[in-house]
Amino acid sequence: MLPLLTDGAERAERLRRDGIEAVLVTGCELSVFARGYLPGGTLNECVLVLAVPGREAALQGLPDKVNAFLGEAADAVRPLFGGRVSYAPCPLDEVDRAPFDIVGLDAFRSLRNAAAYRAGLRKECGHGKPVAIMEAGGVTLGPGLVRIVKVLDEHNNYPADKRAYPGMPWEPKQAFHALATRGRRGRSAWAAR
Repeated sequence: MLPLLTDGAERAERLRRDGIEAVLVTGCELSVFARGYLPGGTLNECVLVLAVPGREAALQGLPDKVNAFLGEAADAVRPLFGGRVSYAPCPLDEVDRAPFDIVGLDAFRSLRNAAAYRAGLRKECGHGKPVAIMEAGGVTLGPGLVRIVKVLDEHNNYPADKRAYPGMPWEPKQAFHALATRGRRGRSAWAAR
C-alpha cells in the first residue's frame, strides 16, 4: 500500500504546486478495509468477525498495527507532499494523531453514543489541530430513513426564524434533500419496472 500512497503524494504535490489546496488522506478505515488487520480475506469476512462472540481477541493489538503502518505512511509521504496530511479512521483504529496535521473522524451518531456524542466531538477538538469529519451520519431510524442533519444547540447561533423546522433541534442539510430526491426517483423507477 505504501507505493500507492507515495504515488498519490507525488500527484497531490503537483496539484498543490498548481495552486490547489490539497490534503493527502493516507487511508480510510484500514482495520476493516485493508488485509492483515482483522481475520478474513474479504470485507464480509472481516465485518463478520466484529459481529460474533470472541471479537475482543480479533481486536487485540489492532491499534498498534494500524498506528505502525500510519507512522510509516506519514514518513513516506511527507518528503513528497508539502501540504497537510490526515487519515480517515474508524473507531476501531484508535489512531495516534501525532503524525497528522488534521484530525480525521468518523462522526456517526446512534442510540449507543447519543449521550456522549457532543462531548466526544469536543474532545477530538482538543488536539490543537484542525478537525475534519471524514464520515458522518446516523443509524437507520426505519426502512430507508437516514439522518443527515445539522444538530442545533446552544453553541451554533442558528436563528430559529431561518430554520426549516423552528421547533426541532436539528436542521436538514442539502445532502438530506438530495438523498430524499434521489430516493423518490429511485422508488418511481423501481415501481415502473
